[in-house]
Amino acid sequence: MRLYSCLNQLNSACSQPPTNCSKTTAQQAGATKFGALDPDHDGTIDTKEAKGALPKRWFKKVDTDSDGTVDKTEYLAAIEAAFKKADPDGDGTLDAKELSSKSGQKLLKLIQ
Repeated sequence: MRLYSCLNQLNSACSQPPTNCSKTTAQQAGATKFGALDPDHDGTIDTKEAKGALPKRWFKKVDTDSDGTVDKTEYLAAIEAAFKKADPDGDGTLDAKELSSKSGQKLLKLIQ
């Protein structure tokens, strides 16, 4: 139920940011976003698939094996790193203040 609530908040069309989000929920939302960015379901996203959804500079940084694609493992690792940056108190949950921070907003772009 909490997962549904947070995902519902993350995907909400309203202008209100979610009030909190756990690391697990962020990873699950990221996995869902990855699937949406991978329309051919080959397990990777390339720059054409990511066009407009992910900045090119970010894409190159996340492509750790430099094969020109981002696989799910690389994408989820990037979400984990973004979550860590947005969670300065390290409690594993982002509150409204953390989500509205610059780091929190970057994370939300990856998972929404």
